[in-house]
Amino acid sequence: MAVLTACTPTSPTPSPVTSSPSVSASPSATPSPTCSLGSATPKPCTTKEFEQEQFTAEAMDVYRRWIKEANRLYLAGGTLTPTDEMKATIADVVMDSAMNGFADMKRAGVRAVSGEVKIVAITPTKAKSDGTASFNACSDGRSLVFQRKGKTISRGTFADEDYVAKRIDGSIKLVDVMSEAARCGG
Repeated sequence: MAVLTACTPTSPTPSPVTSSPSVSASPSATPSPTCSLGSATPKPCTTKEFEQEQFTAEAMDVYRRWIKEANRLYLAGGTLTPTDEMKATIADVVMDSAMNGFADMKRAGVRAVSGEVKIVAITPTKAKSDGTASFNACSDGRSLVFQRKGKTISRGTFADEDYVAKRIDGSIKLVDVMSEAARCGG
């Protein structure tokens, strides 16, 4: 209680000061936004660039969620129907590609018995069009071991992927991807 009373003013608080209509705030009173995504040093940017950076950062978080769900599905042996997390994170081309792969796994009786996809790097890239966010993702799935009937049939690989995300019904979803099985991330 002593701390609270020590911070209490002993004299009456002055009335708030109101500015007259002729007084205007200087341009330096409003800080300009800074952008730092993909850069070690923040730099001044426009409001539009700042909003695009925020959108891209959120899209990269959606990608992280998607990789977590993909890892779960690899270990589960795929799926014949989109999961709630798939519906929340992917759509369009990415959904079609994922469903083809995971449905094939399920029908063939293939599942990962160990390992996971690990994100090596995510780098923002220039948006492909208005209303989209783009980034490059490098992932390492080499620890994945796929088996059918107890026999190892394949292992995971590196993936170098360029993603596009957009807002669909108020949520950011990954909608397009160009993927290459290649070592990436340095």
